[in-house]
Amino acid sequence: MTEVITRDDDGATHSGGGVSKHLLPPLPYDHAALEPYIDARTMMLHHGKHHASYVEKLNTAIETFPDLHR
Repeated sequence: MTEVITRDDDGATHSGGGVSKHLLPPLPYDHAALEPYIDARTMMLHHGKHHASYVEKLNTAIETFPDLHR
C-alpha cells in the first residue's frame, strides 16, 4: 500500500534518505467536504484507491532508473 504523508515545509512528495519514493499526500480537506456534489465514498475511492495506485505505479516505473530519483 502507498504510504500517506503530510506535506512538510518544502512541500516534498518523497521520503527522505536512500532511494526516493513518491508518496501519496493526504487530502487537504475532509472526504465529505464536497457533498452534495461529490460524496465521501467517491472521494475515498478516488483518492485512497485510484490516486494511490498511480503513485505506486510511478514508483514501480522509475525503480530501475536511479537518475530519475531525487
